[in-house]
Amino acid sequence: MTSFLPGLLKNNSVVNYRCSCSKLSPVYRQYFCRYCLCLRCWYCVSHEPDSFFCGNCLESMPSTEAKMKRNRCGNCLCCPVCIHTLSVRATSQTIRDATDPTKNITKKQYYLACAQCRWTSRDIGMADKPQSSGLWQDPENQHLARIEELSEYYQSVATAERLEKERKKVSVRRRSLTMYDRQTGRRRSSFMSSLSSLNLSLSPSVQPPVNAPAASSLADITPLPEEFYTVAMEIGDSTTLLQRHAAPERQPTSIRDLQPLHRQLVLRRNSRCRKCEHNLCKPDYVPSSSKFKIELLALHHVPEIKIVHGYNAIGYNTEERVVLSVTNPSDQSTSITLEPLSNRELNDVTATIIPPSLQLQIGAKDDMAEFDDVVDDEKAVKDDPDIVVFRKTNRIHVVTMVTAHKCTGDVIVALRISYNYTNTATALQNKGESPPAVSQLEQSLIINLGQVQV
Repeated sequence: MTSFLPGLLKNNSVVNYRCSCSKLSPVYRQYFCRYCLCLRCWYCVSHEPDSFFCGNCLESMPSTEAKMKRNRCGNCLCCPVCIHTLSVRATSQTIRDATDPTKNITKKQYYLACAQCRWTSRDIGMADKPQSSGLWQDPENQHLARIEELSEYYQSVATAERLEKERKKVSVRRRSLTMYDRQTGRRRSSFMSSLSSLNLSLSPSVQPPVNAPAASSLADITPLPEEFYTVAMEIGDSTTLLQRHAAPERQPTSIRDLQPLHRQLVLRRNSRCRKCEHNLCKPDYVPSSSKFKIELLALHHVPEIKIVHGYNAIGYNTEERVVLSVTNPSDQSTSITLEPLSNRELNDVTATIIPPSLQLQIGAKDDMAEFDDVVDDEKAVKDDPDIVVFRKTNRIHVVTMVTAHKCTGDVIVALRISYNYTNTATALQNKGESPPAVSQLEQSLIINLGQVQV
């Protein structure tokens, strides 16, 4: 059986829901598939790249253009020391007039400066620009030709491997589609003629070979200078691993060799269910927008359970009263049932919980009702004060009894919640011809109530 406790080590939440792959995570970190009617965590969904954009200038670009620019923005630059966005600063400079040497002319010059660590482009001897707009000249990379040769070579190798796989698929398909005539025993030529041209185009011999120079090893290694052993090294003049990895084509070792870096692009992802392949989360294409076209978070479909503060510390082998808050996020009223998990599912828990055995009714979510002091539904529903101590619109407080069975460690209880879910996705598929389907769903969760009182 899958263990509950590894999920607790990855987050600080005290209430964790179990998804379809038996992993634990808070309800606000999971998705809910309306077609499979199951919880999906980060590992249960497939992530697809949607769009690339710069987080500073909000310039959006397709994936092909982002690949050509090596996932970097062509306009925005970052500080090579602290990876903070660089800003353009203006300064005045007095120079001699070319027409009249006796006169001085004041011109504005522009340079790059970091407001975080006070690094400037003048620290590395980078020339100033007479205009504030325009692109800054990038330093030349001496290994650019070698990198392009290796890139072309490995692209050709990948293409040859892909064609070889396609050729094998065609050969298998060719043997399966070959048919024989019953009388003469000859194969029909229609299949052969259709597959012969395809097999020829997928032949790896048609591809021109790419010869890249092989990497040569050095027989004689240049020894380190004598100053490396005699002169004390200045730690402040050496670059860190983060600074070197930020520029893999140069990998500077000294602070004086650092160059401004182009800002890395930000990726927006689509989350898709791996079973039914429906979209669970799809962001808006506009980079400046924080809205989502599709956002099927579990927090909007699954009842949320929280711990109401103010309960006494739980002692060993003593029954204590714990109040749980249950919230209905749906716009349809529902009925819930709380029950402890079975004995075979209690491998990782350290306490037992006794929830109320009766079915509880929770109203629908109403945003305007939060501003009303008195709600009519609260008067209509008569609850047992020993079971439900609080009720307001879509939230109730339920009394449970917890008994710890271990004298050390955390008090961990396992619970199952059953509720009615109104699925509006089926009604949308039928274009409103049939009413929304109501399903009875169950979710398993564990609750960490803190340390056992000694």
